[in-house]
Amino acid sequence: YTWIRLVNDVVLSIKPVVESLDGKEDDESIQLRDILGQAYAYRAMCYLDLARLYEPKDNKLAPVGENIKGLTVPIVTENTTETDAKYNPRATRQQMYDFIFSDLQKAEKYLNASHNTYTNPTLGAVYGMYARAYVELGAADDKIDKSAYEKAYEYADLAIKTSGRTPLTWQQWMDPQTGFNSGNSNNSWIWGVTLSSENIGNIMTFTAHISSEAQWGYAQLSHIGADKSFYDQIPATDFRKHSW
Repeated sequence: YTWIRLVNDVVLSIKPVVESLDGKEDDESIQLRDILGQAYAYRAMCYLDLARLYEPKDNKLAPVGENIKGLTVPIVTENTTETDAKYNPRATRQQMYDFIFSDLQKAEKYLNASHNTYTNPTLGAVYGMYARAYVELGAADDKIDKSAYEKAYEYADLAIKTSGRTPLTWQQWMDPQTGFNSGNSNNSWIWGVTLSSENIGNIMTFTAHISSEAQWGYAQLSHIGADKSFYDQIPATDFRKHSW
């Protein structure tokens, strides 16, 4: 939500300027529209992650109560007032994904198509998030929605074609120097950032606790891995299985 607040501040300050440009195509106008598009992309990413993390899922050990089933998190935008924030209940799944798709549509509208560095959100990244959102909707409530998966396939393909990136082969993925986690040495990353002990300020980060390849973190001491039930579900034909 700290990141969302920063995005909301950017949208609040830039959106009126962009709307007043009236189709101008000078460098400054293009840059301002691109910044606004990036802001919407960041906000969509934040809410997509929040929705996936906090919508309760049914399981055998802890069935989800009817009073919270299908609920995600509160939505805060640049228009949310202090009064609104005092009573801002959790959004339903439908409300949340409608909002995410709305932000992705705005990002798609404003992003500069020629901007294609993987360290900032691009059109390719926006299409990738469309794909991820449809994957989440494809198995909501343990009911397979084939049409959602078809949309996910469509947008994943569009993300690859738009970004010009190429999925890694088995040999590339497994290379310890230029593999999956090295965005600067391969052409696979659509959007990402390289984290190291030099650029994060401290080791109280998600990467420090989860990435066993980060020798400066904690994960390499605890040897985090996949449990057997998850590992057995990965098809033998999926070479990513060798990474666990």
